[in-house]
Amino acid sequence: MHQVISVTDILLAILANLDAHPSSLAAFARTCTSLHEPAIGVLWSRLYNLVPLIKLFPDDAWEMKLKEEEDARYQWRSPMPVVNLTRAPVAPHDWLAFDKYACLVRHLGSDMPVHQEFDNRFAHEHLYYAREHISLTTWQMLAVCRRTSLVPWLQSVVWPLTPCHNDIGTILYLQLLVCPQLRRVTVNPDFPLHDEESVRCNLPPLESILGALHTTCPNLEAITMLSFSGPLPSAPIRLSVSSRLSSHLIAFRHLKSIQCRGVKFSVRDVLRFSAIPVLESLSIDMFDDDNAPIATENTYHTSTPWIFASLTRMSIRLYSLQCYMKLAVASPSFPQVEELELSADALTQSSIPQLAPVFANIASLFPPDTLTKITIRDYSSYAHLTISQNVAITPQILRHLFIFRNLRQLRIAAWSWRTEYGDNLLVDMAAAWPNLRHLDLNTSVEASGWEKSRFLVTLRGMLTLAWRCRELNYLGVLFHADPSSFPDHEELLEQDLRVVDGSPVLASLRRLNVSWSTITNPEQVAAIVSKFFLPSMTVDSACGRWSNGDFESDTGTESSDNEAWGSVAGLLPVLCGVREEERKRARRLVASGRFSAI
Repeated sequence: MHQVISVTDILLAILANLDAHPSSLAAFARTCTSLHEPAIGVLWSRLYNLVPLIKLFPDDAWEMKLKEEEDARYQWRSPMPVVNLTRAPVAPHDWLAFDKYACLVRHLGSDMPVHQEFDNRFAHEHLYYAREHISLTTWQMLAVCRRTSLVPWLQSVVWPLTPCHNDIGTILYLQLLVCPQLRRVTVNPDFPLHDEESVRCNLPPLESILGALHTTCPNLEAITMLSFSGPLPSAPIRLSVSSRLSSHLIAFRHLKSIQCRGVKFSVRDVLRFSAIPVLESLSIDMFDDDNAPIATENTYHTSTPWIFASLTRMSIRLYSLQCYMKLAVASPSFPQVEELELSADALTQSSIPQLAPVFANIASLFPPDTLTKITIRDYSSYAHLTISQNVAITPQILRHLFIFRNLRQLRIAAWSWRTEYGDNLLVDMAAAWPNLRHLDLNTSVEASGWEKSRFLVTLRGMLTLAWRCRELNYLGVLFHADPSSFPDHEELLEQDLRVVDGSPVLASLRRLNVSWSTITNPEQVAAIVSKFFLPSMTVDSACGRWSNGDFESDTGTESSDNEAWGSVAGLLPVLCGVREEERKRARRLVASGRFSAI
């Protein structure tokens, strides 16, 4: 064995690269005694479920049965293998092998469905155990035989353990995995909390799990709860569930991350999360449960200010923009927030929602020097467009965000909105956000019944923005590409052919999303943009994308503008190649002193 392998850090780095290849790790462990222990540690550090550990019981203690059913949710093929304990493992020697390897497990469960994991990451591996169920009887026997944690050094768990059916009858067995070392817990309840009966039956087991975590895991850092099913509950039910769950969550004083989707928290309960002093990431749903159209300052008045002292990432999904307005009335403080994401249904109101106050409140609530990423999403449906007029992205609302001088990313993912900004706003953006790396203001304007976007941005404005924001790598704006609008002023013309380290001026721009942008004379447009862009740049449209000359359709639809942008994407590598040859020739002439020949 090479002496380099004897260096622990190097060996662990090699084994970390084999983490996605269990068979390779197993072969590595069988190589020699000095490699066995570290390889086995990595091999057993992450499991999908407890099946490998249960199979370490004596052969007469367990059996594998085929269950003649099919679960469409997980795309299981019938019959399904089910691991079942045939007797209770009560003798100490029954647990010897189980406990030996259970001490090595650090992560249990999968963050994605098993079939997706198989398709993407482990398609070449025979991890059949990830598709094997654990029977409810087995969980019951384990709970009777072992009062302490089954996996004593577990650091993170995702429940339910794939492919365990998730219902209220199994969630209590999560307590068998709770241990003092636990740092991250993800629970996907997938049961309803929409009426009094469902709350009475389903919420207490979840509260019991949270209580066990609070008692046993003093250093728990992250709690994630996703996928509560069922219809939207009534206001009293929402308020009850919100209050009870928030009371449990704020009891964890060392929590750094809370992600809770499906439970509609009230504005008051969202503010209560400020009591967690080290909370860094908050991702929740919020619902408007106040009767008043807009709450007054006294509604959330308290002697202690709502200060989220350590929060750096905030993601809130709102029922309507009014929810955010009520949150802003309480004047919470977010001194450290770097990433902000607001998701709402902007068209649920009968009248046109006022976006300017929302953007103004973002500018007033969040720190101008630390906020670097803003994402705003709108989930309005086609049905809303029959009763509401779609809203517009205007210069007036975007200028509120100019206060954030260190902004790196701005994304407005609102397919139903329209655009009413022009070249002047893009020039001002470049001045306000010189370090901008990602800008996406695209909307879709082809749906029937929408008020159409006004294509006020020209090729000149788009190129000027990209030229002045030298770190920009993604640009998505609606514009009209007309060669006649190409800038003719001397300042930009002098920069047209400048190269930096042999690359075009806009070498950082890797992706251009033109969406439904219109275009005239694609050959001339391609000749212009080839002065700036790399030939490998990906061009996205509303119908698909072009990358390295290949087209990948997204919608199956076509349009004349889409075909024209396809021509631009096809010509771009050719024209960029010609310009690169011209640049090389110019550099050779400069090196030889023949300036007049350029």
